[in-house]
Amino acid sequence: SELNIPVFYRLLDITHSLVKIPIIRQLAKKYEEKVIKKSTKILPIIPDLKRYALEMGAIETNIELFPLGINLELFKKLPKNKKISDELGISQTDKVILFIGTLFEFSGLEKIIKNFDVILEQNSNAKLLIVGGGYLFNHLKSLVKKNHLESYVKMTGFLPQQILSEYLSLASICIQPFEINYITNRILPSKILEYFACGKPVLSTPLEGTVEILPDQSFGIIYASKDEFVKKLSNLLLDEKKLNELGQHGYDYVIKHHDWNTLTTILIKKFQS
Repeated sequence: SELNIPVFYRLLDITHSLVKIPIIRQLAKKYEEKVIKKSTKILPIIPDLKRYALEMGAIETNIELFPLGINLELFKKLPKNKKISDELGISQTDKVILFIGTLFEFSGLEKIIKNFDVILEQNSNAKLLIVGGGYLFNHLKSLVKKNHLESYVKMTGFLPQQILSEYLSLASICIQPFEINYITNRILPSKILEYFACGKPVLSTPLEGTVEILPDQSFGIIYASKDEFVKKLSNLLLDEKKLNELGQHGYDYVIKHHDWNTLTTILIKKFQS
């Protein structure tokens, strides 16, 4: 402010909540609040984060909703990558459940692995592909081994963003099984839109911030609670027509509303004004 430099704050999530150590989290919240109050313009990605900015002391006239942008040159529909599927031990007829992202403790994957037998009862050719790493990686890998699921659950670790569409090409359905808590309930995970851009249907837990933007199946997404998630997932794998319809709905939505090339042009105009 002393140099009269305008600051645009892109509000993607509740930043301080990601800090694990309580005393440092409180300090992070203090600075987050200061930045939000002093920013020239605050651009939350969803209405719930606009409400959060107001809670943190922002002036309402300085807040403007601005959607997430997806790079449609990176995330796009592709035919199944046979080379990758062969390397992973996935056949062309397998039904692949895909999760991409950092493996936080709230990722919800532990419950899916522990109950994967429920899916296999209805879908003997189901596979779970986890692309990502982080806090829970070794724990989940041990859980896979403990439950003798090495043939059914494949974990790659982190991969470059440039090749994620190749892995997404294998998916029958993509999942967002986050546990609902203070961190997750007010967000729209960008991975959902990346799944859409690749033409993939999504099953998610009902995060309030996500449901407000993507309320029903016409947006390419279906919701299930943590307790119903595995059973719903298993049933969806049996309905190829429904999966194809959801995938098309999601693709149409993201192309229309979240093309980063279009949004960057709008954002540059905001900077110039």
